[in-house]
Amino acid sequence: MMLVDVASVRRELNLGEDGGCDDELKDLIERSCGIIADYLKRDLLEYTEDSSDPQPVPGQLRSAVLWSVRKAYEGGDPLDETVMRLLHRMRDPAIA
Repeated sequence: MMLVDVASVRRELNLGEDGGCDDELKDLIERSCGIIADYLKRDLLEYTEDSSDPQPVPGQLRSAVLWSVRKAYEGGDPLDETVMRLLHRMRDPAIA
């Protein structure tokens, strides 16, 4: 599941257009999307091309994925406080 494309991540990380690390970036995108889906406690396939009628990715979700990929690329926590704040309103509340 990829909620952002490699070109968007390249621009976010100021990596240029050479394509030298696209496989690494795809892996980071997939991992970040999985971490975010787990945090939100929901299936995000409605926003992917795998869906029969894909919906546009909401801005806060797109921003969270890009920030998460950036943090992972830099060796940090892909689910840091910024990502959680971006996603807070989208999260399925836990019932204790």
